[in-house]
Amino acid sequence: MTLSVILVLLLISIFAGAYGTIIGAGGGFIFVPFLLILFGLEPRIAAGSGLVIVMINAIIGAIGYTKQKKIAFNQGITIGVSAIPGTFIGSWLLQHYFSNAFYIIFAILLSVLGFFLLFKNLPIKFNKKKPAHTWH
Repeated sequence: MTLSVILVLLLISIFAGAYGTIIGAGGGFIFVPFLLILFGLEPRIAAGSGLVIVMINAIIGAIGYTKQKKIAFNQGITIGVSAIPGTFIGSWLLQHYFSNAFYIIFAILLSVLGFFLLFKNLPIKFNKKKPAHTWH
């Protein structure tokens, strides 16, 4: 790896780690597209590499949020355990049935999430109802 490649990866990683930890996403949604587009990695290699950075960010972020007492452990554990089958299914699908659909699905997912975050944080509220569930 050249010095310029290392510097680009370092800058992307710092940004992805900081922003991903702030919003609670780990940064994989930033890091993986860079690996796919700039470095031409295969999707399964980019996804696996992205998971490593997300794991590191998640551990460090969880330590910080635990110190600030900003974690609902019961809900986090419930959601985390519930997501385990999906991780196995996703890994298997990517390994055995990869196609260009990966890029399309990934782009659509990021776009939908982006619009959700945009509209969720607009000063104009479209839905003034209180949420039905509150996590305690």
